[in-house]
Amino acid sequence: MDQVIHKAQALKMDKPLRNLQDLFYDSQPEELPWIRTECVIDTVQAAAYLAQAVVFLYKAIDYDGLECPNNSPVGCAASVAGFITSITWIASYLSFAANACGQAVNNGALCAGDFTALMANFGEIATVGAAARADCDFGKNALQILTRTETVSPPWKEFVPAGASPAVDKALKVKGHKDQQRNRDYDIVQCAADVTNSVSYIVRAILQIRAAGSACPDPKSCAVGIMNIISSFAWISQFTALAVSDCQVAADQKALCTADISDMVAALTNGPAAGIASTSDCADL
Repeated sequence: MDQVIHKAQALKMDKPLRNLQDLFYDSQPEELPWIRTECVIDTVQAAAYLAQAVVFLYKAIDYDGLECPNNSPVGCAASVAGFITSITWIASYLSFAANACGQAVNNGALCAGDFTALMANFGEIATVGAAARADCDFGKNALQILTRTETVSPPWKEFVPAGASPAVDKALKVKGHKDQQRNRDYDIVQCAADVTNSVSYIVRAILQIRAAGSACPDPKSCAVGIMNIISSFAWISQFTALAVSDCQVAADQKALCTADISDMVAALTNGPAAGIASTSDCADL
C-alpha cells in the first residue's frame, strides 16, 4: 500500500488544477477595472458597428454610386459586403461583452466572439477587395468608376406632357437636392461611427498591450496578443482615414485608399489571432 501511495504522489497531472475562484473577476480586484473597461469598449464598438451597418444598408438600397444592383457593381459589392461584415462584428463584440461584463469568465461567449470575429475578418477582406479597385485607382476619379456616367431619368418622366417640362425639371432638382441632403446625413452618421471606432481601438490597443505583457511567457498567447495589437493599430489608421473622407463634404480618394490598405492589414492579422484564440477559448475545460 505504501508503494501505491508513493507512486500516486509521484504522478504528474497533464493539466494543473485550476482554482474555481480564479474564474470570478471579484477575486482579482487589481484586474477588475481593466475588465470593466473592456466591457465598455466592447459595448461601444457594437453600437458603432450597428450605425455602420445601417449606413451600408442605405448605400446598397438608395445611394447614388453604390446602389444595387445596376447602379454600380463595384459599389454594390462593397456596400453589401460592408453590411454583412458590420452585422458580424456586432455579434462578435456583443459576445465579448457578455464575457467582460459578467461576474466570471464565460468561455462560451469567448468562443462565439472568436468565431464571429474570424468571419468578420473574411468579410473585411471581401469589402476592401471590392472597394480598393475604385479607391486606389488614381488614374481616374473614384466617383467616375463608381457611378454611372449617363443621366438617369425617373420612369414616370416619359408620361409627362411636353408642356410640363419646366415643372418636371424643377421637381427633379428638388428631388436631387433632397437626395443629396439625405446622403450627407448618412455620411455624418458614418463620420460619427468612424471617430467612435478610432478612439475605441486606441483604448483597445492599450488593453491588448497590457495583456500581451503578462501573456508572452506562453508562445501561443504571445502570438495572439501581438497580432491583436498590430490589427488594432491598423484599424486606428483605417477609421482615422475614413473619418477624413466621411466627415467632409467631398470624398477624399487618398484617404479611402489608405483606409482600404489599413483594413486589409488589420484583417490579415486579426483573423489568425481569432483562429488561434479559439483553440483555447473553445476548449472543453
